[in-house]
Amino acid sequence: MRDFSIKGLNISGSNLIKIIASVCLVAGLNTNPASAATMSKNNSETVEKEDKILFTGKSQLRQNELVLKGAKALPSVGSGNFVWPAQGGYISSERGPRWGRQHKGIDIAQPDGFDILAADHGVVKAAGADGTFGNRVVIDHGNGYETIYAHLKSMNVKVGDKVPQGTKIGVMGTTGRSTGIHLHFEISKNGATKDPLNYVKQ
Repeated sequence: MRDFSIKGLNISGSNLIKIIASVCLVAGLNTNPASAATMSKNNSETVEKEDKILFTGKSQLRQNELVLKGAKALPSVGSGNFVWPAQGGYISSERGPRWGRQHKGIDIAQPDGFDILAADHGVVKAAGADGTFGNRVVIDHGNGYETIYAHLKSMNVKVGDKVPQGTKIGVMGTTGRSTGIHLHFEISKNGATKDPLNYVKQ
């Protein structure tokens, strides 16, 4: 144990502990020298552990900051350039008069795969059953454009989801009023439906 020098006095480590114990006795604290040493040791360990915890915490904060700075926000506003919303297939019905009513979109059938894809960046405005459309998803592209994807077998998105262009939003099906497995796809601008073939190409 180390010796200590105070203003010319040499005091051994064991005597110093006894002096501290005596002071503690006067103050009404624990007078056991062994306890004092243990307390000192425990305090040292506690500080060491706290330092490690604080260090770990700071490291974690730095890691989180790096993740946040490095992550790219999902785009929610469309570019105005649309991609084909299916995996291949052919146009089985175009926009225009059909069966005594106006067919507002195009139908895509016999695809290479059954995934349905977001035609442009946007936010899901609606997702669920909708009468003759069956299961349908509506995407608001944030620039006046909206797209509709109908007759889906299943949907992979919910209202409020941000969907980058090309994101899988569902699976082609034949729900609602349908004569077979296909996708009914519509594009509208400021509430007015447009011919999708003026915007997408296979």
